[in-house]
Amino acid sequence: YTDVEVLDKEFRVALREPRDRNRVEGLTFREEDTFRLLRGIVQADNRSLIVDVGASYGIFSLFAAECGARRVVAVEPNWAMCSFFNASVYSNKMEGRIEILNNAVSDSTHDFKPGSGIP
Repeated sequence: YTDVEVLDKEFRVALREPRDRNRVEGLTFREEDTFRLLRGIVQADNRSLIVDVGASYGIFSLFAAECGARRVVAVEPNWAMCSFFNASVYSNKMEGRIEILNNAVSDSTHDFKPGSGIP
């Protein structure tokens, strides 16, 4: 775990590897404007549904929930990342506010049969 501070909010993030701490902390600085925008959206209407596509460690989801978002749906295709993100949700006592979907999102649809690949 690492403690993360984004703007005036703090939460814990479960890490897959210790070296990911720099990646997570770097995101909080590089995306400061995005975090400010997200905080503004949640503060304007805390009933908003926030959707985090490609959630990874769930930094944006955790931040939105910490800002008071009623509900956050996070979509992450990597099962391992979902498990770390889920640990963060429990560590921050955000169960019931953040829903993690282990799935992928695309701008097109395909029929998929396991083992056949996608055309």
